[in-house]
Amino acid sequence: MALAELQGPDKGLAMLNEIGSDLNGYHFFHASRGAMLERLGRREEASRAYAHAAGLAKTPSDIQFLRRQAATTSRTS
Repeated sequence: MALAELQGPDKGLAMLNEIGSDLNGYHFFHASRGAMLERLGRREEASRAYAHAAGLAKTPSDIQFLRRQAATTSRTS
């Protein structure tokens, strides 16, 4: 996320994709990808990333937030 703030969401997404195999089971990884994809205007992909993150999240508040992000992002496609 810091890289995306400094160099843009395309650079942030590229870095996330580089390290993705190590973090694939971590919901924050997919949520971060969703945020980068959304900033790039790739809303359908962002919605899927948020939905995947929701499926991995453990706490009800994280699940609810990520589901809402997925729904909101898909509606704005």
